[in-house]
Amino acid sequence: MRRAGILQAVLVFMCAASGITLYDLLRDAHWMQPWWKSILTFLPEVGTLFAVFELRHSAEANELRKDRNRLAKENNTLIRANTELKATLDEERNEKLDEIAKGVQRPLTQLEKNAQKLMKYVGSPVVVKTQDGSTWSCRNRSIPDEAPCLLNRSCLRRPLYPPFK
Repeated sequence: MRRAGILQAVLVFMCAASGITLYDLLRDAHWMQPWWKSILTFLPEVGTLFAVFELRHSAEANELRKDRNRLAKENNTLIRANTELKATLDEERNEKLDEIAKGVQRPLTQLEKNAQKLMKYVGSPVVVKTQDGSTWSCRNRSIPDEAPCLLNRSCLRRPLYPPFK
């Protein structure tokens, strides 16, 4: 911007200086030649005037570019803020959906509750006492597969594994 202003001032000064110093000479030369030659000699000065107007226009274009860049930065900032807000809303939505899902879950059956209690004993030795007083022991490998039989009273009458002697 500053360089364009300096160039514009130099060009205006050159035009004014050439017009003032060469006015009489140019006036006489223009009237001595045919009109079309006079017009041709004026073209460089007209071009200088166009250059001055073009410098003003380029300064205006530079200002508009600065505005565009500033607005692009604001746009990027707003896009980032929008993305953060969307992420926050997604988190809140997921929390609400989790709450809804908890309210919709079917209650656990007694068998499932007992299986959950027995899960901490997977892999530990088990001793089962039946109603007739006999005992048998085994090593739990998979509580969920054995839980229905272990928790069913009819299965307790006959041992799953032969008793250890």
